[in-house]
Amino acid sequence: MSQRFEACLAKVLQYEGGFTEGEGDPGGATNLGISLRYARTQGSMLDLNGDGVVDRADILLVTKDTAKAVYENWLWKDVRGEDLPAGLDLAVFDFAVNSGAGRAIRFLQEVLGVTADGVFGPKTLEAVRAADVTDAVNQLCRKRLGWLQTLDTRARFGKGWTARVTDVQNTALAMVGNPRMTIAEATSTDAGKAAITTTTIAAAATALASAKPFIEALGTLAPVVALTLIGAGLLAVLIWRTKR
Repeated sequence: MSQRFEACLAKVLQYEGGFTEGEGDPGGATNLGISLRYARTQGSMLDLNGDGVVDRADILLVTKDTAKAVYENWLWKDVRGEDLPAGLDLAVFDFAVNSGAGRAIRFLQEVLGVTADGVFGPKTLEAVRAADVTDAVNQLCRKRLGWLQTLDTRARFGKGWTARVTDVQNTALAMVGNPRMTIAEATSTDAGKAAITTTTIAAAATALASAKPFIEALGTLAPVVALTLIGAGLLAVLIWRTKR
């Protein structure tokens, strides 16, 4: 098991922990990110209780070691995690775990400007090697989040999806160019804090721009409202960094 895989898996397992069976979740019963729907695509390999059928009972038996084996031997290999640069590997791998390798690869291919067929071949790898990694991470995470917000289940899961994708994006940005960086380092070092702070300020600026028509309608109160919004955003960043 490679150091890069271990680092990416650590972040994924922060969001894929324990057994869940939420109403309306299309994946069905899920344990450590291994859903019943996905388990059935693997056939007898995930028939963990040996009764000849992959069902809810098998999902209950999924352990961390089982999840690691599935992630490394299927999803990580599907997205060619070992061939991706630091940071982009996390962004693509987490997407694959959450929404399927084929979709993660297609979105990456769209970002890279190559044929989006969901198969990671030589042309995709060539495009990865020629890409600006920071730009690729940002574009992929934006596209991923935009797609998630179109799903019918967004009302129930949208807030969690936004938090996850934003966290993965920030962590990935800190990892760009740092192949030996651990998840702990990516979220606690100056590099990690800088990436997260920059992204937070950018998000605040985007939100302020979206609110421009409303602010303009307030007339003379507009400067007060604008300064209040900016101040609140910067204060939140400072508080976060202090707590880290």
